[in-house]
Amino acid sequence: MSRVFTRSASAVWQGEDVWMEVLDRRHVRVRMFHESRQVSYRQMAGDADSGYVLDVEFLEIRSHQIHEHDHHVTMKEPR
Repeated sequence: MSRVFTRSASAVWQGEDVWMEVLDRRHVRVRMFHESRQVSYRQMAGDADSGYVLDVEFLEIRSHQIHEHDHHVTMKEPR
C-alpha cells in the first residue's frame, strides 16, 4: 500500500475567503463558490457550480493555509 498526499490551500483575498492554486512563483488562481462583489467587479470567470476563478499575483493574498489530505492508494504489483 502506498500513500499519496494531495494539498489544497485556502486564503483571504480582497476580504473574501477563497481556495487558492499555485500557478508559478508569482501567481495564484483564486476560486470562490459564492457570488460576491469581487465576481462582478473583477469580471471573474465561471459560475456558482464550478466556482468563479481569477489569476492574481501572490502578493494580493493576505493570509493562506495549506490543507493536506491523506489518500490511500493500492498499488498493483508489476507482472
